[in-house]
Amino acid sequence: MHLRNVLLTAAAAGALLLGAACGGGDAGGGGGPLPPTSQSPQAPSSDSGGGSTTSASSDGNASTGGSSTTRSCQTPAQTTVVGGALFVAQQGLIGATLLSNHGFEVQLGYSTCDGSCTTQQHQDAFAFAFGLAPPLFSPQTAAGTTLQLQPQGGIPINGQTVSTFPRGTPIFVVFRNDNDVASTANDKDLGRAIPESARVTYGPDNTATVDFQTPTGLDVRVGLTNVRGDLDPACAM
Repeated sequence: MHLRNVLLTAAAAGALLLGAACGGGDAGGGGGPLPPTSQSPQAPSSDSGGGSTTSASSDGNASTGGSSTTRSCQTPAQTTVVGGALFVAQQGLIGATLLSNHGFEVQLGYSTCDGSCTTQQHQDAFAFAFGLAPPLFSPQTAAGTTLQLQPQGGIPINGQTVSTFPRGTPIFVVFRNDNDVASTANDKDLGRAIPESARVTYGPDNTATVDFQTPTGLDVRVGLTNVRGDLDPACAM
């Protein structure tokens, strides 16, 4: 009887040892690959700090990351700049209205090659826009006269023959009365030194008013449409 009990006890102990050796171990046991889980991986957060994404809309505004920043392609309205710059806002015609006249001549010029051409003589690459004949407004033109201007026929702009002004084309307005002359900003060789003293007031919706004040206190004013006052590369595309 004592021997039988000893054998039974030994057999039970062996079974326990065998079960421990063959059964699945704990997490560190390395008992084969874990079964797949039904939970899908979590997508990374959009503001995880891995760099901000900048996108530009069709109107030239750009937004960056979570806190958006905008870049306007239009000079703030009612900003007045002496010798202000002017550029075509959208491809198309330029509208010009003579708001005030005292018997003076006004011309509107535009660049035909400004950085996009192979010519090195950018200062000589310009033409003038007018109605039936130059200048734009003669001393006899009545105040209130409005013209829709297009490029001169047969004169390419940046190597392309076009019937409307490309977006971003630099333009300038010149006032002439014998030796009394003034201009908006330009980088062209106009044949004589012309002070860039015209006052440009940028208005809403791509408009501007150019004001020439004469030494005698008179002024000649021209209203323009489809113009802006900056040359941001994103806006000029």
